[in-house]
Amino acid sequence: MKNAFEELGIASLGLFLSLGLSLNVYAQTEVVKSVESQKSVETTASAQATTPSPADATVTPQKAAPQEGKDSVPLLGRDLKVEPQHDPGPGDNGEMNGGSYGQPPPDRREISDFNRQFQKDVPSQANQVLKDLKGLTLPDVKEWKEALATVLADAKKCVSDMAKAASDEKRDVMNECYGKNLHREMDDIRQKFVPKQEIDNELRQMKDQERELNRFLNNLIGSPKSEKRKRALAGEPSPIVKQINALLESIDTNRKSIQNPGADTDQRSALEAYRSESQGTWEEINKLRAVIEIPQQLKDVKAQLKFATAQVNPTPRKDGSFGPVPFEKAANFFGVDFKALQSAVAEKAQIVSDIESAVTNGDAETAQSLMQESIHNGWHPGDLRGLLDMMKGAYQQTKAIRDNELREQLIAIIDPIVESMNAAEFREAREAMEQVNREMHNYERYFNGPQRSGSNKKMDAAFDQLEKLMMKKFDKNMSDDRDDRKEGGDEFED
Repeated sequence: MKNAFEELGIASLGLFLSLGLSLNVYAQTEVVKSVESQKSVETTASAQATTPSPADATVTPQKAAPQEGKDSVPLLGRDLKVEPQHDPGPGDNGEMNGGSYGQPPPDRREISDFNRQFQKDVPSQANQVLKDLKGLTLPDVKEWKEALATVLADAKKCVSDMAKAASDEKRDVMNECYGKNLHREMDDIRQKFVPKQEIDNELRQMKDQERELNRFLNNLIGSPKSEKRKRALAGEPSPIVKQINALLESIDTNRKSIQNPGADTDQRSALEAYRSESQGTWEEINKLRAVIEIPQQLKDVKAQLKFATAQVNPTPRKDGSFGPVPFEKAANFFGVDFKALQSAVAEKAQIVSDIESAVTNGDAETAQSLMQESIHNGWHPGDLRGLLDMMKGAYQQTKAIRDNELREQLIAIIDPIVESMNAAEFREAREAMEQVNREMHNYERYFNGPQRSGSNKKMDAAFDQLEKLMMKKFDKNMSDDRDDRKEGGDEFED
């Protein structure tokens, strides 16, 4: 009877666990009722057993029912063990009984992405790498081709397995194929070599660099078979020649590393090493080009500066004495600051000397910077020479004019040019003086369509005033000319 009681209690506990905590009170009530009913049955049977039956002289004693608080154990207080359910954690693929436990089968989009990767992307990239390997003679090419063939076979098998797998097995196929990391295998191979076309491009760039450097050597020490080259090689090379030779040696070393990479490096690393140096090589070549071409440019600079210097300094004589300063009278006539002009010429001569020293010492950066700042962006001695010539011509023409009003007006026209000269803006002054000469040429032809461009407002106003004066003073002469031409025409008609 006790066994029946225990079975009833366990059944009630199972009901409690399945229905949940919300049915706890109900389950306890049902268990109590079941226990009381069982007690009632046992009491009746015990009472009937106290009256001996004539047929049974011996009665088997019944086991007493458990007493409350002594032998009985509360049903809900039994020490029962409940096994926890399996909960896949991070990294647990949930495989159980041959399937993906806890993961739903892949949906249509996941399967489409999977097929696109292993049916299109992977084969396309693998075939491109195989194409890039053509023409290469590196020792590992055969091994790389075999590895790529394996990648193609694995990708094909993944597509086939996915098509054949049942719905609850597709997730397993997907996880297995992604775990192969086929893209990483291809990337590892791709990083170990360089496509032939890419190598050819870099080798072509090396040839261009060598061509420029050898051209510099030819300018500096002559062609390879010339006597000038032999003499240069016999002595100590200049800093610039040493720099050029070092660049040529570096390019040759990089070429050999790319074409025949050693055991400690690979072709890709060798190529990247050259590329990291190539930009600097071109920068050095550009500096060298400037330094080597600067002496050619300085020839003209020095010639023009020599003429300008002679115009602002006393003229040396054969007996060692000095004569007058050629430009001094013109400067005084137009109001040019002659001391400032002499100072500007001396300063330019010192800069030219500094550029030459930088070239001799191989200081390409300083030579190029001085040339750019002082000559190209500043003023060229040729600007000053041309300006001085035009100013001297204007001085001679203006001085010859007897009309004081016209003379003063011409000086007013040149006044803005003098202001630019005093500010050492000789390039702007030269351009303005050229404009004056063009305008004056038009006035000499009786204002036959003067065209002004580039002059400032002050100069335009001065020209307008000059035009009024010249029209006023030459109007009678112009009328007489027209009358003479008319009379000549009448005589011809007769």
